[in-house]
Amino acid sequence: MSPSRRQCRCGTHLSSDNPGDQCGPCTRRLTAAHPVPPEVSADFWDTPAMSAALATRHMGKVITAYRTHPFHDSPVSQTTVAAWARCAQPHVSRIENGTAIDSITKLEFWSTLLGIPTQHQWFSGTSDEKLSSPPPTESKPLLIDVAVLPKKSLADEITQRSSKLRQWASWESPAEVAIRLQAVNQAGIHDTTFETMNLAIVDAIARYEAEGPRQLYPQVLTIRKQAQSLLEGWQHPRQRIATYKIAAQASALLGYMAVNVGRFQLAESYSVESASLASAIDDTELLIWIFGTRSFQAYYARDYVKARDFARAGIALSPNSPQAIRLLSNGEARALGMLGEKDQADRSIGKALELAASLNVSSDLTSCISFEPYGYSRIAANAATAYVQVGEVGRVLEYVGNIGEAVEDSDSDWSRSLTKLDVATALLLQANPDLEQSMVLGTEALLASAGRPIESIAQRAEMLVKYSAKWPNHSAVVDYVNAFAAWKET
Repeated sequence: MSPSRRQCRCGTHLSSDNPGDQCGPCTRRLTAAHPVPPEVSADFWDTPAMSAALATRHMGKVITAYRTHPFHDSPVSQTTVAAWARCAQPHVSRIENGTAIDSITKLEFWSTLLGIPTQHQWFSGTSDEKLSSPPPTESKPLLIDVAVLPKKSLADEITQRSSKLRQWASWESPAEVAIRLQAVNQAGIHDTTFETMNLAIVDAIARYEAEGPRQLYPQVLTIRKQAQSLLEGWQHPRQRIATYKIAAQASALLGYMAVNVGRFQLAESYSVESASLASAIDDTELLIWIFGTRSFQAYYARDYVKARDFARAGIALSPNSPQAIRLLSNGEARALGMLGEKDQADRSIGKALELAASLNVSSDLTSCISFEPYGYSRIAANAATAYVQVGEVGRVLEYVGNIGEAVEDSDSDWSRSLTKLDVATALLLQANPDLEQSMVLGTEALLASAGRPIESIAQRAEMLVKYSAKWPNHSAVVDYVNAFAAWKET
């Protein structure tokens, strides 16, 4: 049978000599619609700052040097670089501040985008898929070959990775910078105070999936307390609204974090508080987001009727809002799946996909805690979860397959863990259970998220334990159960 021909998103068949994933007309339209980096001279790459950045073999440092190069009249913002790369600003921030990229494909992408000369491409000519960069760093394990690990070491491996992830540097947080700046502007509230508070919130969102709620809760709580101190004082009307907005967002994020650590009553309290603040400034979009979190909280508290009803209440505020996409897929569809309402879950997922398409929402896998609207990758991941519980194994595998590359390429270990657990559970629910593969995926999911346990992964991993109980003496099941016990202790 001849291989199927590749297609562009628009449906046009791609010729064999086209190495990309878009046809000519689509490429030209995208080029016209998006800004591109400026052309620079050869000596652009020879300044001391740029040479030092290139010597680190860290693409993030090179991007920073590029943005702040004296060639530009003023420093180029991360938002502008994100527009060049057609990604979100937090993604650029993670590249600049995170560990060095070790994917040749990604290094080549950024090198081509910025126009880095061949002689400065430290990875040029390397054929391996992954590249080690000095100073040596431990790369993030995306896929774990469980077969090569001694069976007795699975639990030890999870414990070891957890201990490494806890070794965070004692850096000052953006929230502390915001407090200090407020003191500097004590004579009156300067606009930069609000700017740094907003930056602290953006920073927490960008780092959330890498560090987790236990690490970032103090930073967001600091911002919430700072906003409270401002609310108890005097500001101009415009600043008063900005203060309410920051306080509402901080409380909303705290509520989401509380769900992730299983503090459901505290999560509800934060959500009620944030909803009150958002209502005071008529921020409907934030109110819808908060209803989504209340649905999320009810779902993991195993009250699926309330989860469905919270989602519907939020959607009713503005059915065509970008925020309604999250409530349809993460809130309503998943709750309906747990209630066994397959047809209604189908309709909710369909509405979410239609709304995302009509609003031309980015398909990127955004941070789970982001205020940005859900794109296709998030919708598909939640659709897979909804279909697990109604036994639609084919649909689970279809949706996970559609976003497999996006999930593996993302910075989200949690998304990798959750999609693997959904597939692992689906493999046990099918007519001919694939126990071995299910347990391999389950163990990979635990290894990927060791050290950053959250309630959603805990419940799905526990569900896999429940479904695998039919084979209590199978060695793969025993290994997975032991690994889960060790994971919970991290």
